[in-house]
Amino acid sequence: ELIKICGFSVNRKKLKVMHKLSRQVVCGVSISRGMGTLKEYRRKFRHRLHHIAVNIENKRCLPNEEIKGTTDDGKPVIQTLDPANLIGKYEHIRHINERQAQPLLPLLNRVLELCGQPALQESLSAIS
Repeated sequence: ELIKICGFSVNRKKLKVMHKLSRQVVCGVSISRGMGTLKEYRRKFRHRLHHIAVNIENKRCLPNEEIKGTTDDGKPVIQTLDPANLIGKYEHIRHINERQAQPLLPLLNRVLELCGQPALQESLSAIS
């Protein structure tokens, strides 16, 4: 009703009714029981951080590199690692739900230190 009064219309193709008993996700953010990033997103990020750290520690790649897979003949596909990308993903999670980001911080700091970058500090609201 208010939409029509303001001169707009609802595009039925873009409308999705989400019931309160099911998981409600908008733009990759779960809004069912408070806001939070999807568990799968956090799991993949944690997995990536772990593999970067293990590969650098085992000297499979240099501190500024990341192994992204293997070729058909088994050789590693190496890509330049951008620590700012990792920090950005962490900050995205922390911005949505700080409690969900806290367990990722030690692993992120481990990777940053291996890459010669300064570690991130816990935010003040996470400490209190």
